[in-house]
Parts: sequence; structure tokens; C-alpha cells
Amino acid sequence: MSHRLRRRTFLAGAGTLLGLPLLEAMLPGSRDARADAPARPRRLMTFHFPIGVNRAAWKPTGTEHAWQLGASQAPLAPFKDDLCVVTRVDNNGDTSGRSVHTGRIATFLTAADVPLGIKAMTTSADQVVAAALGFKTPFRSLELGTSILHENPNDEPGYDPVLKDHLSWAKGTPLPKEINPSALFDRLFGSGPTAGVTAEQRRAMKRSVVDYVRADALRLKNRLGKKDNAKLDEYLTGVRELEMRINATALSCSNDGRPGPPADVRDRVKQMLDLSVLAFRCDLTRVITFGYEHTVTHQAHPWLGVNETYHIGITHNQPGAPYAAVNKWIVSQLAYLLDRLKTTTDGSGASLLDDTIVYFASEMGEGSSHDPKNLPIVIAGRGGGAITPGRLLDRPGYGNGNVLISLMHAMGVPVTSFGNGFTKPLPGLVNA
Repeated sequence: MSHRLRRRTFLAGAGTLLGLPLLEAMLPGSRDARADAPARPRRLMTFHFPIGVNRAAWKPTGTEHAWQLGASQAPLAPFKDDLCVVTRVDNNGDTSGRSVHTGRIATFLTAADVPLGIKAMTTSADQVVAAALGFKTPFRSLELGTSILHENPNDEPGYDPVLKDHLSWAKGTPLPKEINPSALFDRLFGSGPTAGVTAEQRRAMKRSVVDYVRADALRLKNRLGKKDNAKLDEYLTGVRELEMRINATALSCSNDGRPGPPADVRDRVKQMLDLSVLAFRCDLTRVITFGYEHTVTHQAHPWLGVNETYHIGITHNQPGAPYAAVNKWIVSQLAYLLDRLKTTTDGSGASLLDDTIVYFASEMGEGSSHDPKNLPIVIAGRGGGAITPGRLLDRPGYGNGNVLISLMHAMGVPVTSFGNGFTKPLPGLVNA
């Protein structure tokens, strides 16, 4: 017979703390008690990709309820009923027009004019949500990515180069992104500054975090029912396999013994997305911002037969088929994330995607012209019933600020204004 557990139960051992997914033993026992239980947590994940899209290949067609995905959106076909695709919304945060890359990216989540210095930056939408919900989880928010910008500070002179490499802001403070899956794993699931085995020692001995919490897990299993025991076994196996995969694909070791980021950006993306799903599953955070590369990325995509760097070589000089091919591959990474969220359930039986909102978008509409109009936007998930997906929303005349207000409302944060004077949510995105 199972016993009630607190939602914030951890497995511990040798200085290691491992969060747990939601189990049935953490839910109220009786049917009436479950009916009166607090609503399941909602989660918000922003998935940014840089420099817009090949519009001809991207363009979806049809009406709100009878529509088709564009060619470069094809990987999302299995999840069409889980999506709202939004068209003709502009990034009209930077009204000065004095910059292109800096102005577009710095307004992506703030919808506000970009100052020359960072101290005057406003708070981004993800951090507004994190401020409202972050006290409920061990991590207020997670800021993740695949690379850090090392840009000539004379590019777009007058602007602090920090503006170009950060999506998340808290009242003039940029929140740096973690680009090393190993470091993120240690932060989420590994040992902290307590007595016991450090993460570096654990790796040197070729041990997993699961090895150090096994005794605590066995004690817990004696208190759990059959379904929870199966779920716990599945979870621990998943954590161990991901940890081993991260270590196996590491590029190098830093001075402290921590493996560096994988050399192949495909491994970096998938590991960061897998860790994001685990963080949501264990309710370690409810707000994640992930950026694939950055707004002037030099990343090439040779596995697609596209060997030129993305920013100049592709978006500026080959804005046809190569541009569309990279767009489609990035969309396939969103499809991977959605599959992981949809096939991962919590203790109530709902999928993580049911209670999550994924905001997938770029800071530009099209790269060669640096056009901030008609942003490529996909919003996935139901947000616990706040959003009805399966629709194509054509919303000319609205801006990214309207979308961000809608997302904050869907997360239970009732803002009345945001960014450059935006006061209304995007019509029809969030259920009244």
C-alpha cells in the first residue's frame, strides 16, 4: 500500500539531490480530495531561433480551422492539433530603427525600445512570469542556449554588444544562458556544495547520480504502489541514460573536470531539450527560455548539405532552398521537443504538453532584409486549458507585445500593459 508523499520529495545520497516526477502518491487520496486539489502547474518554454525564415517555404495556408502547414513546417504534421500558427504579427518593439540585429533580438521578449546601454532594458516576458511563479519551484527560471556570441563590439556601434546575446532580462540585468548540457545536468540533478561526492569525482569514478541515490530510492519504493514503482524505475533509467549520453558526447574537459559542450550542435540541442523536459517533469522550474544559436550565428549545417555559415552565407547570400532547409531542420527540433512533452505524463495521467505552452518564434520575419514584419510564430500546447490549439491565426496589425501579453495571461499573470504601450492580448489566442 502506498503512502502520501510531499510534492517536493527528493532522493538523496552522498551530497546528491535528485528531484522526482509527479507520482500518484503525491496526489490527494480520495476522489473528492482530488477534485478539490490545486490545478496542475502550467509551464512556459520559449524556443527562439535566429534570423527569420524563407517566407515562401514557411507560409501556411487556409483559414482558422481549415488550414495546412507550410513546407518548412512539415515536421510538425503529427502535432498539428496541438498548435496555433500565427501569421502577420510584427516585431515592433524597436521603433528607433537605428539597429537591425541588436534592435530585433533585444525586443524579442521585451517588446520595448532598445536603449544604447543595458541598464535601461526592461524586464522580458519570461521573467515577468518567473517573478510571479518562481517561488513555487527550486529554480525560478532556466536560460539555455547552444552558443555564446563573440562579436566585434564595433558592429552596430553605440549599442552595448551584450544586448545582442541575451533573450532574458530583469530590470536592466541580462540573464546569461547556459550552453553546456553537463553543467546544466549538474545544476539540476547533480551534487551541490554539500559534503559528499562532487560531480567531478562522480564522473572520474564513472558513476551516475542514480548510483548515489539508489539506497534512498529502494526505501521509497517500499512505500509506493505498483504504478508509481514502474514510473520511478522508468524515470531513474531515463536520468541515467541522459547523463551517460551527455558525458559520452562531451567535446572536452574544463579545468574543474566538467565535460564541455558537445562538438556537434545537434547533440547540444537534443540534450538541452531533454533536460528541459526533465526539469518540467520534476517541477524544478516552470519557465525555460532556450535559444538556438544567436542572431548573427556562424553555425553551418553540413548534415543538410549546407556548408556555409547561417547568418551571412545562407540568410543573406542563399535565401532560397538552403535557407528553407535549415528552417525545416530547426522546426524538426521543435517537433522533437513536442514529442517528448506529449509522451511524458505526470501523476495525474495528463501529458506535459497539456499543461505547457511552447512559444517558438524568431526575432525577424526574413533575414536578408532584416525585416521585422510577419514573424514566424508557432505556439504549441494547451497551457492547462488556457489555449485551444489546432488553429491558424492571421492577425495583421498586431505586434509581438500583444502575443507576449497573451502568453502571460495564459500563465495566470494578469498584466495590463507591456513593452511599447501594448495593452491588449492577441485576439483569440487565449480562451476568455
